[in-house]
Amino acid sequence: MILVNGRQMRELDSCAVQLGISSDLLMENAAIFLAAEAMSRNPETVLVFTGKGQNAGDGFAAARHLYNKGIDTRIVMLAPPETLTGSALTNYEIDAAIGIEMSPFVIDKNYTADVVLDCLLGTGFRGEVTGVCADAVSAINNSRSFVISADIPSGISSDNGKIGGVCVAADKTVTFGFPKLGLYSPLSADYVGEVVIADISIPRNLPQTNLVKTHLLTSGKIHIPNSSKAAHKGSNGRVAIAGGSPGKAGAVRLA
Repeated sequence: MILVNGRQMRELDSCAVQLGISSDLLMENAAIFLAAEAMSRNPETVLVFTGKGQNAGDGFAAARHLYNKGIDTRIVMLAPPETLTGSALTNYEIDAAIGIEMSPFVIDKNYTADVVLDCLLGTGFRGEVTGVCADAVSAINNSRSFVISADIPSGISSDNGKIGGVCVAADKTVTFGFPKLGLYSPLSADYVGEVVIADISIPRNLPQTNLVKTHLLTSGKIHIPNSSKAAHKGSNGRVAIAGGSPGKAGAVRLA
């Protein structure tokens, strides 16, 4: 399976839209997966933290599904409604119309719920998490809730896994379309939790996928032959290890 960076994922999204798979549909599919992962925890209460990008739209749409299941679902907004655009704005307006409770983020408030959805920053995040967003990240991490991040935990670079000063420590990450490089970096390993890859209807055979040179090895791609219980070091072939130079043979010895 290919591992994509933020730019590659945006290009694949764009190609899907050009084929007639609307951004509204892609967001709806993402939200269905996100809500399903939340519901798998059998929560009574869910808090959805939203920013102002399309990652927020995933949260608004997921909140609608959870609310319609009778779950006490509330939305904590970092951005005012007038800053929302596109599918994020559409889903915000639907939530407002059906009566989902939405309120602005308050610093130093004790936020807690059975499940928290992190929909603050998406794969377009760059640089450092600062200001009220950093305060919201701290609030999520201090909530003692089960935290599910949408696409990638807020504050992690989708390109390389670098932490932007602070980041959400997710128990689970539901990543959309294709897995992101940053989720499999040692830099982010302590923060992404279990990674679930959600198929949101982006075709797998897009020509652009052939340009992606990084792949994720999964168990289905690795063949480990069965050995006899009586096998010994001479039963399964031999390996030649070439390397090292004067004074630099440590790696060869370890291998």
